Amino acid sequence: MFTVDTLVDTAVKNTKSVLAYVPNEEVRTGFETIVDAHADFTKTVYNTGLELAKQSFESMNQYTAVKTAKK
Repeated sequence: MFTVDTLVDTAVKNTKSVLAYVPNEEVRTGFETIVDAHADFTKTVYNTGLELAKQSFESMNQYTAVKTAKK
């Protein structure tokens, strides 16, 4: 199934395969660390946004149910 995690993981894998051609191991390791950190950040931002949207939706449904019940 297509998810943000699969998209990010594929991008990380492809980027690291290109970085394998960097001859300096210290530089390559630094770039790989940046790629991993960016992947974690992207996943965290997406999941946080998704949870905020779910909470907002549930909150609006509860508010609507209370308003509808009072009528």
